[in-house]
Amino acid sequence: MSFEDSLYSPRYPSPKVCSAVGVPLDKMKHLVFRKPSVILLTEAERAAAEPGGAFLWSFQRALQFALTVKLNRMGLQTRHAALIAAGFTDVGNDAWDGPEPTVERLPCHLFKEGQTLLVAYEGSTEGHAICWRPAQTLATALLTRSHQGRSEDAIVVHVDPIFHRLRAALES
Repeated sequence: MSFEDSLYSPRYPSPKVCSAVGVPLDKMKHLVFRKPSVILLTEAERAAAEPGGAFLWSFQRALQFALTVKLNRMGLQTRHAALIAAGFTDVGNDAWDGPEPTVERLPCHLFKEGQTLLVAYEGSTEGHAICWRPAQTLATALLTRSHQGRSEDAIVVHVDPIFHRLRAALES
């Protein structure tokens, strides 16, 4: 099974995910077991536990966790950060991404061309994945895809390096 085919399959134990993300196991437990939970573990992930009780995480869920931690460190409240992160891991993009058509992006996938940015626009609880191509300025990419057509302040996370670092850590 290729990596892309297994993005949504529970495979990684909690301690390995925590190590890859760089947070202690107790912080992960707090995010998973709080009500409402901010990390969206599926029933399959919760049911797929190793002996001793460690969950098995899919890459999709591990990436939501990593992006949540990143956004939280950038100042977003934890629940808000998790919802923004889920905008990348659980929602795809249709064939329109700004002023020019682009290829579709499946949930938890990077754009095939350009760089993938996760944007949290002021006043929005949804994360927006946008494709940034070197031919356009970053400001143009952000402002043409602003929340509800308004140009607003935003927090931007470059997803590509986080995705690749997490993948390397989990696959090692």
